[in-house]
Amino acid sequence: MSIARKNTVVLDFTVLPSRPKSLVVERFITRDLRVKLDTLRSVQLAYSADAAYLEFGDPAEASKLVEQNMRRTIRVGNKSFPIPVYLNDEAVEVRVHDLPPSTAEDKITSAMGQYGEVLTIASERWKNLFPGIPNGVRVLRMRLTHSIPRRLRIDGCLSTITYRGQKSSSRSKQPTRHRSGACSKKMNDSINIEEDKGTKTKSSQPVKDLNRKFEESDIEYDLTHKS
Repeated sequence: MSIARKNTVVLDFTVLPSRPKSLVVERFITRDLRVKLDTLRSVQLAYSADAAYLEFGDPAEASKLVEQNMRRTIRVGNKSFPIPVYLNDEAVEVRVHDLPPSTAEDKITSAMGQYGEVLTIASERWKNLFPGIPNGVRVLRMRLTHSIPRRLRIDGCLSTITYRGQKSSSRSKQPTRHRSGACSKKMNDSINIEEDKGTKTKSSQPVKDLNRKFEESDIEYDLTHKS
């Protein structure tokens, strides 16, 4: 059983091309974020997650700091990278696969909003194989109130949804074939979101395997986080 962190803010360094040095992190916390050291209980550099965890004694201090989300930057070379700053809470990382790159983020957040609160959305990019090029996966941080089906239609296109804790099944729903070009056109005036209702067949790739595939791929977040 894992122990939950309380009053903890995450500084997410996955947006950087390389892990920042300790001195850079210290300057970012004290100079850029202007965190008062006497308000902190602990500062932990999590190398496995490329992040820093700041634990506060007062929850109000933690809530205040997250207002700096994407407002402060760390410079690497000649480029500045906005740093995501958010509370370490019960949010779940949800991946949306298979949508066209042109699908607007507001369409995705509106579709996913029926399953919980969408906190942030970002695009994943290849880090080594195709450096800097989006891999087509959208990553959302959500507070889930309902389970999300594995297959959803978002803005007329069939997508695959994966996240930790998702109920895996040996059976999946076969996507209904649609006309060529349907994904590039708006099917009606409202967002078309529906769980696929095709014939059930044996799944050739369980959800947990798909999760593992993308967790092990060498990717990084885009800078287009939204909160």
